[in-house]
Amino acid sequence: MSQDMNLIAAVDIGSAKVAAAVGRKHPDGQVEVLGLESVKCDGMKRGVVFNVEEIVNAVSRVVSSLEQRLNKN
Repeated sequence: MSQDMNLIAAVDIGSAKVAAAVGRKHPDGQVEVLGLESVKCDGMKRGVVFNVEEIVNAVSRVVSSLEQRLNKN
């Protein structure tokens, strides 16, 4: 992917899953969603991290999945 694509990324770490999204910002301000991914994660309960390693692994998996999806398009 080109380095000048104005990409925006977001990661949401929740109690049941880690989700991530990547979009492209266009000159008119619109954001085009390029990919969404989520993976199961049990490292957090009620907003409290109790297994950092589980969360780190889930974030790594979701980011890798998004990278693979974006490289295929």
